[in-house]
Amino acid sequence: MCRRGAKLANSKKPAADNGKAVAKLRAEVANLADAIATGALRSSPALAARLQSAERELARLEAAATQAPRGSVAYMIPRARRRIPREGG
Repeated sequence: MCRRGAKLANSKKPAADNGKAVAKLRAEVANLADAIATGALRSSPALAARLQSAERELARLEAAATQAPRGSVAYMIPRARRRIPREGG
C-alpha cells in the first residue's frame, strides 16, 4: 500500500487551477443575469439556455476545486482506512 501510494502521489500532476475559468463563468452569469433583469429573457430562449449552461459549468468547476486531487494524501487516506481491516472488531 505504501509503495502504491507513493507511486500515485509522485506520478499525478496537481489539478489545474480553474481560477480563470471560474472568474470568466461568474462574469458571464452576471452579464446574463443583467440581461434577464432588463427583460431580454422573455424574448430569447437561447439566453435562458446559455445561462443554465454557464451555471452548470460553474457549479462543476467549483465542486471540482473542493475535491482533493487524485494521488494526494488527502485523497488516499480515507480510501486506505476503508481497505485496512480494523483490529479487535
